[in-house]
Amino acid sequence: MSCFKIEKSCKNTSARMGILKTSHGKIQTPAFMPIGTYAAVKTLSTDEIKSLNYNLILSNTYHLYLRPGIDIIDQFKGLHNFMNWDGAILTDSGGFQIYSLSQFKKIDDNGVEFKSHLDGSKHYFTPEKIIDIQRSIGSDIMMLLDVCPSSDADYQTLVDALQTTTKWAKRCMKQFQETEPLYGYHQVLIPVVQGGTDRKLRKQSAEDICALDAEAYAIGGLAVGEPKEDMLSIVKLPGPCPFSGIVIASIKAISKIVLRLSGTTAFIIPAPVLLAACIASIQAPVYPYDPAIVKSFPRLYLWELRE
Repeated sequence: MSCFKIEKSCKNTSARMGILKTSHGKIQTPAFMPIGTYAAVKTLSTDEIKSLNYNLILSNTYHLYLRPGIDIIDQFKGLHNFMNWDGAILTDSGGFQIYSLSQFKKIDDNGVEFKSHLDGSKHYFTPEKIIDIQRSIGSDIMMLLDVCPSSDADYQTLVDALQTTTKWAKRCMKQFQETEPLYGYHQVLIPVVQGGTDRKLRKQSAEDICALDAEAYAIGGLAVGEPKEDMLSIVKLPGPCPFSGIVIASIKAISKIVLRLSGTTAFIIPAPVLLAACIASIQAPVYPYDPAIVKSFPRLYLWELRE
């Protein structure tokens, strides 16, 4: 059963408008996802995000695992409570970090080992563990663990990434089907199509991934340095199966660029005792905090924002 319904479409341009249904509301597509990697969108409170009519936030499983940590998120019974957000949350699996943190990772058939960019500690992620972590996070939309090769990868690297992604997708789906949501609402698992900019590999990956019969699918492995024309040509490829779900392509890259252009970062200081330390550790200006905003968030959440 699909979580996505097309409301309007254009035969001339292939443009579509639709509704993505989640347990925390409906999202009109096409949609822009503000980035809240560490459970916070820079410069904006959750109330401000809502006032802008955004109801889907993108966060990251790998980064949340490292900080604040799953134990803390468990205490709040999920990320929604932790960050005081009643809209939908999509969590990336960490697959993009296989590309972006390539100097810190080591891949084998069973999973991937990351060396934390924060303290150098080593952490091993399997497809099953990524599902379990996202169950604890309680994200409405969960991405499975995939291998995202760089745009200059050779053909064999693309093939290896595709094959590993397909194997991991099957394991993720099995773990997803054998576990239950922890907080009483439905979660959606989205497999990811890989293959670089090679059309035949993209077709093969799409056929393999669509065989999983998921509620939605995503186009991965784009916005990693390839020319814009190549990215657009892949996004426009006709699929070998009817994509019943939302197709998410290169939203992260667009979001990051927009946020970087949004200006300086405002910081909330949760307690006067932190003021001197925060001023010494950040380069952006420190603004007086709004007591009303501070009261709407758990103190532990505000403490995590210090970094």
